[in-house]
Amino acid sequence: MESINLKLRDLQPSQFYISEKKLAEVEQWLIPGELSNFAPIPVKWLDGRPVMTDGHTRAVAALRAGLEQVPLALEEDDLSWDMYRRCVAACRERGIHSSLDLQERIISEQDYKTLWDAWCDDMQREIITERAMAYVQALFAENAGGHDADHTLRVYRAAMEIADSEPGCDKEVVALAALLHDADDHKLFQTENNANARWFLEENHIPAEGIDLVCEAINSVSFSRNRGKMPRTLEGKIVQDADRLDALGAIGIARTFAYGGEHGRSMADSLQHFYDKLLLLKDLMHTEKGRQLAEKRHAFLEAFLEEWKEESGDDC
Repeated sequence: MESINLKLRDLQPSQFYISEKKLAEVEQWLIPGELSNFAPIPVKWLDGRPVMTDGHTRAVAALRAGLEQVPLALEEDDLSWDMYRRCVAACRERGIHSSLDLQERIISEQDYKTLWDAWCDDMQREIITERAMAYVQALFAENAGGHDADHTLRVYRAAMEIADSEPGCDKEVVALAALLHDADDHKLFQTENNANARWFLEENHIPAEGIDLVCEAINSVSFSRNRGKMPRTLEGKIVQDADRLDALGAIGIARTFAYGGEHGRSMADSLQHFYDKLLLLKDLMHTEKGRQLAEKRHAFLEAFLEEWKEESGDDC
């Protein structure tokens, strides 16, 4: 790695907590006058500023030992720079502009795991969620029917609203399954074994176990393919409820006629879809929040059908 000649105070941190336990371990072996065994702290020039990508604890230990400089080296690995930019932004929001500032951010090991690890997990979820949104926007760019990107984003928002009321669920699985639930819809794509969804998840380094959980939730969504079946997982129940909510209410009505027109159905045929599927959904919800949201939308369907009968003179 190429060495860098900078002082510790010149470096922008990319994390905003230091573990007291880990710091004590570093201070036990750090000898200020002998740095031959001091592994260089990796630094990346990011948006014109030297940013530490690792070695924050060693930097603080060196500063506490009275050192201004330690071995530094240019970061050579191809890391997630989007992630590091977010980390740097979070540091600056907290007033951390130099490694000097980290000396005031030393916390217990338990607090470190609770606060820093949790923040990193949330950030990772945020990044992959944004990537999934962009992926489905591109995937459905040519689709203007009821199964388009807007539908996917509505299902995602509903799924996360339900997930907030289900503390035992894995929100990352819910988010990814909701966003990718139509990525391999048989009406739109000729894929097998969730190929589009799996490609995205693998590209974003989701572990194999996580991929299987997301795909299981996706595969439990379809009304026609899961009639009479209950999803095995809570995440599958949440995403199925969210997808079914989008078939109810004003949006459900609009989607029904949009899909019918796209496929040459008469309005009478589209109306029959209300009785074959839409009016059944309220009583098929799995979650309490899903049932609450479905009540109002179901009532809107019934009111629409009554208005249709009055205006058309048909007993639909």
